[in-house]
Amino acid sequence: MKITISVWAGEQHKGSKIVQTPCFIGRGKDVGLTISHPSVSRKHCELYEEAGQLYLRDNSSLNGTLLRGEFVETPVPIQPGDEFVIGELQLRIEPATSVDADTEVRPSVDVEPISGNNADDELGLAPEK
Repeated sequence: MKITISVWAGEQHKGSKIVQTPCFIGRGKDVGLTISHPSVSRKHCELYEEAGQLYLRDNSSLNGTLLRGEFVETPVPIQPGDEFVIGELQLRIEPATSVDADTEVRPSVDVEPISGNNADDELGLAPEK
């Protein structure tokens, strides 16, 4: 199943990518969606399909994966339009066909810590590149 994953840091859209399930999401280079942020584990979580249903599974990540405000402890069904949280970031799942021409699709999403005095410092996020 192809899906689009959009990554958000607060109100700021950091990027989107069309991926094929099964797909690991994490900081590592050997995952389907690489998110460069210290609050994200190397293989943080996985999205996979079983009998036509999409599932979200945490991969024993340090900061956990949250869906609907609850930590994901066992695989849980997830639907297009659902949002979940890994580390300090929010991710949204959409069907792959929902990506319009104005959306930037990148192989990885860079969300790096920065220093200085601005509103993004509280989240530890770099400005969008």
